[in-house]
Parts: sequence; structure tokens; C-alpha cells
Amino acid sequence: MTLTPEHVRAWRAELSGRMAEAARDLESLQVRPLPPGSGVVIASVRDEITHLPHFLRHHRAAGAGRFAFIDNASVDGTLPYLLAQPDCDVYRHRGDYLLSAASAVWRTLLLERYARASWCLSVDADETAVYPGWPAVSLEAFAAGMRARGLQVVNSIMLDMYGAGPVLTSRPAGDGDLLAACPLFDGDGYTIERPADWRRDRFPRLNIRGGPEMRAIRPRPEFGWLAKTALVLEPGIVYRDPHTVYPFELNFDEPRMALLHFRFCSAIALKLSRVRERRATPGAVLAYDKVAARLRAEPSFSFAYAGSVEFSSPEQLVDRGLISL
Repeated sequence: MTLTPEHVRAWRAELSGRMAEAARDLESLQVRPLPPGSGVVIASVRDEITHLPHFLRHHRAAGAGRFAFIDNASVDGTLPYLLAQPDCDVYRHRGDYLLSAASAVWRTLLLERYARASWCLSVDADETAVYPGWPAVSLEAFAAGMRARGLQVVNSIMLDMYGAGPVLTSRPAGDGDLLAACPLFDGDGYTIERPADWRRDRFPRLNIRGGPEMRAIRPRPEFGWLAKTALVLEPGIVYRDPHTVYPFELNFDEPRMALLHFRFCSAIALKLSRVRERRATPGAVLAYDKVAARLRAEPSFSFAYAGSVEFSSPEQLVDRGLISL
């Protein structure tokens, strides 16, 4: 079925209805005025206490001065941890994750609330943003440079990180440093393509395939899921899903930043047990079921292989053609 203007209008109407409903149930627990000219990092979280120390430390070091989190019924200490952070605005929504379009509705609510921010970086707690010039270049400077080039958003590649040993024993030390625990990524095997006809496929994003999951667990998924439109530079943009924005045409610029994705560490055991409980999307359930089956069959399983590369800088990714200047 082709994605027609009528489909887009119906989708926008449905989104407006979902946002109005979600806004009624969004609780503001800790919100401070945003200084003029500031950017904000936004995220939806549930039981992310393992990842949050690294997430906050990384983005603070990149110059982020404000974070906005929507907590969705965490029970592991995530909520009190965030409330104790002076640079974190904290909201709570007890609604169904799946009915929020896998958090896209909640992210769009935050884009509206922070419409005057100079930029909004929408990421998950197990993702950290890097870009050419990082860490010497701040997020603010990078966003300003992209805006000066006429971009409304900045697309990214999600780069799955892993450790040298078994996935289930790759855990951060007491300081929570996930990059020290999972410093490796696949150095080859990626493809970055524009869909031949995204309106027909109703898949309005870059088709980026590769990484350890595809190499070792799911040889050839129908679509590549490693593209994410994470950095929003202008108001009026909305999320269709956590990876894709509207207007849809904005999703096809080449990746200019990377999200280091720390899902393949010891914390994955808890996530695997809760994916179905949270009513995640069917595609996510299938993917995590396959990962869970592999780890059950082989608890010592490791993603490390001859082509693994230790991450040191975004310039590595430029040299390998994974992000562009």
C-alpha cells in the first residue's frame, strides 16, 4: 500500500488525538525555566538506572545543560535518581508504551514544551551522541554548524557497542562507564541506502543495515533499523516513531552523527525479560526474542569477531563511511 497524502492526513489527525490524550495524563514532577538559547536532551525512560550515570555524564561533558525525561513507571530507582539531578526536568506518564507509538507521542510532547530550545536531542538512555569534532566541539556548536548549513534535523547511525567477552558479563564498573565495558563495534558490513520507494514501503527513513545483531543473530531483516533522526533544530517537527520525524523528507539526509548504542551489556538480561511486559512493538519483540534465544542457548556468547574495532573517535566513523562531515 502506497503512503498517499490521505494517509498522511489521517496519521496527523490520529497523532493530534493521541497527543491531546497523552498531555492530559502527563505529570510535571520537576520542571525549571529553560534559559534562552539553551538546548535540551529529551528521553523516555523506564528502569534505566544502569545506563543513566553514563548517559548524563557523557552529554554533560558535551555541553548539555538541560535534560527532560518522561518516566514510564520505573521501579528500579530511576525516578528518584532523576529527581535528585538539578539539570533534569522530570515528567511522569503511566500510560501504555505501545499506545504512545513506542514513545513517539511523548517525545513530540516534549518537543512542543521545549519549542524555544535552540536544539533538542531525542535519544534513549542506552544511547550517547558523538559527531565530528567530539569531544572538543560542544553539542551547541555542532547544532549551530548544522543549522548554518540549512539543516532542520540531523540524522544519525546507531552503532551497537559490545565488549570483548560474553555479553552477559559485560558490565560497567562502579563509575558506570559503559564505553569502558563495551568499547567495540563492527568495523565492516554496513550498508546505507535510500529506500527505492519509501511511499510504497511506508518506510520513510534511510535503510541502514549492519552491526553485530545482523551479523550474528538476524542475517537479513526486511528493513535496516540503524537510522535515527535524533537532533531536531527547528520547532514544528514531530515524531512518527522514535526514529522518524515528519515532514518525512527530512529523514533522508546522510548520517552526520552517531549514537553509540549500549544495549549489549549485562543489563540486557533484565530488558529481555521485560520487553513483552512493556508491550513493545512487534518488531522489537521479535528482535529481542532472537537475542534471548541465542543467549539461553549459549550463555557465553560474545559478539566479538576479527573485524571488531575499538572506538576512539568519530573520525574513525568518517573514515569508514558511516557518518559524513
